[in-house]
Amino acid sequence: MTKSNFQVIHDPDLAISEGAVEGVSHFGQFGYNPDLTANEEAAIWPGPTPVYVWPSDTGEAMQIVSSIAGDVGQIFLVQALDANWDQVQITVVLNGVSPVVIAPLLARVNRIINIGPTEHAGSVSVRSSTGAVTYCIALPDDQISAQVIFSVPRGYRAKLGTALVGVNKSGGTDAQILFKYKRRDFGGVFGTGVRFGLSKQGTSTFTAVVEKVDPLRPKSDVMMRATSNTSGVDVSMRLPFTLYESS
Repeated sequence: MTKSNFQVIHDPDLAISEGAVEGVSHFGQFGYNPDLTANEEAAIWPGPTPVYVWPSDTGEAMQIVSSIAGDVGQIFLVQALDANWDQVQITVVLNGVSPVVIAPLLARVNRIINIGPTEHAGSVSVRSSTGAVTYCIALPDDQISAQVIFSVPRGYRAKLGTALVGVNKSGGTDAQILFKYKRRDFGGVFGTGVRFGLSKQGTSTFTAVVEKVDPLRPKSDVMMRATSNTSGVDVSMRLPFTLYESS
């Protein structure tokens, strides 16, 4: 037995990541909001608005586009849920500021990733067909979307694991930040699963681990929101999910 095979057998998380456990997979969702506005609750994502607007539950036409004309030829992988809420992975090629239509219709977008050999220099967004609403965005520093927003596909249940939270502020007053973990079942409303506060003194940077094991039904939506008593706070978070195929 090779060392790698031994590790896969004796490390369940590694085994799942290697695809050695049938019907089980991991999905780690990382995101950040680089500049909270004082006393305004905002989604933890670097998107253009503090409020995240969800796509249609029945699916809708979407497009992908960059903020600069020079982003041509970059290859993006769109990890999404189609109109039936089944998992789909779609490869698209950027055409600068000219929108590229994504097929098929999508009900949710969990992540976009630049999988090609060339970095993009602008902000790349998946948005509604009219361009009015942004559903997912990848900044040039990241080359991958960074939003703590996730939807469970049809035919799967999910379990939320231990979250990692980071807070940074370069200067100014101390900060108190309130975090909310929001979730909803399909067709329902968002409820608060847990809320917790963190305080940051001076210009310090710190991380915290939050234990919150939460089972999620198929077609559930999850998001994190944060509120700060002062502007200029940078918050980041990683939520790990384990997906289980269900009948």
